[in-house]
Amino acid sequence: MVNSAVVRTDLGDGVGVVDLCEAALEDDRAVPKIRVMAMQQQAHGASLLRDRAAVDRLIDGADRLLPQVDDDLPWGNACRRTPGYLKVQCATCYGRLGLGAEASDLWDQVLAAVPGTARRDRGIYMARHATAAASAREPEQAVEITRAAAAIAV
Repeated sequence: MVNSAVVRTDLGDGVGVVDLCEAALEDDRAVPKIRVMAMQQQAHGASLLRDRAAVDRLIDGADRLLPQVDDDLPWGNACRRTPGYLKVQCATCYGRLGLGAEASDLWDQVLAAVPGTARRDRGIYMARHATAAASAREPEQAVEITRAAAAIAV
């Protein structure tokens, strides 16, 4: 259901995302990793529905569960492996909500923690950061960030 919710996010279907994630979270057998994945994806659905309060509530809830993710299964480990994973999700949601300044502040924090070897992640995050800067009406900053992201892409 969470994987289907990711697809629904890409299609801009906030209601579908929320419905799928709520269904996943109703299953009491869902391990913490599944719950974290469902909550952060539901936050994306909430951002598509323009519901900042739900985004914040879901990201905070996922953050409280994150220390309980302790399995060694090879799937879904980005929440443990990626520095600032939930900040990345929140910044993406804030950017989608048009909260450019708040998203940009989070992107600054995220990018400060991304290791130099994670070039792909850095490039993706910088592209999202540039979008947030543009929505915050900071065109010079957006252009500067975009140039750096383009250099990574090249």
